[in-house]
Amino acid sequence: MLRSLTANLAADHKEREHEDLSGLFFGPLLMTNKLGLAVAVGIGLAFLNAAGFQGDLGADNTPDALRALTLVFIATPCVMYALSAIAAIALDKRISSDKISPLVSDTVK
Repeated sequence: MLRSLTANLAADHKEREHEDLSGLFFGPLLMTNKLGLAVAVGIGLAFLNAAGFQGDLGADNTPDALRALTLVFIATPCVMYALSAIAAIALDKRISSDKISPLVSDTVK
C-alpha cells in the first residue's frame, strides 16, 4: 500500500513539475522499511538470547525458551498486525470523505 501511494505521489510530482524524482520518493520509504526489519530482527534475537534459546542444531531448549520463540515469531507479528488494523480503522473513522474530497480534487487538477 505504501509503495502504491509513493508511486502516486512521484507520478503527481512528475506531472506537475516535469521532473522525475522517483528515487527521492522511494529512497526514504525503502530505507526505513529495511531499517525497521533490521531492528525487529535485532530485538527478536536479543529477546531469544535473554530467554535462553539455543539455536544450535539439536540443542535442548527449555519450555520457556521455546515459548519465547513462539512469542517472537508468531504472537508479536499477530499483535502488530492487529494494532495496525485498529489504527487504520480509527483513522478511517476520523477522516470522512468530506475532508478527503478537496484533497483528491486538488491533486487531480
